[in-house]
Amino acid sequence: MVTVAINGGSAFPQITGAYRIGYRPGLTIGDALAGSGAVSVGAGGQIVAIGGIPIGSGIGYQLRYNGRVIPGTMLQFPVQPADTISLELTYGQL
Repeated sequence: MVTVAINGGSAFPQITGAYRIGYRPGLTIGDALAGSGAVSVGAGGQIVAIGGIPIGSGIGYQLRYNGRVIPGTMLQFPVQPADTISLELTYGQL
């Protein structure tokens, strides 16, 4: 299993939650995020919404992989069983 943790912070506490995604060979960070049902990944391979909240206009996010901050350009990076992917929404900090 891969864990996806979402933190809406004080601006969006209603989207805070954790999701367990079944591992399969070839699973990527983007696949796991989309598999949570809480993250929308656009056709261009970027995160476009989290918990129904569109990214942009002062709303951003910080992505972590096993505790390390990574850029959103790494959504195609493969994951391993027991990995943790976390997203924290930011408001007014772009």
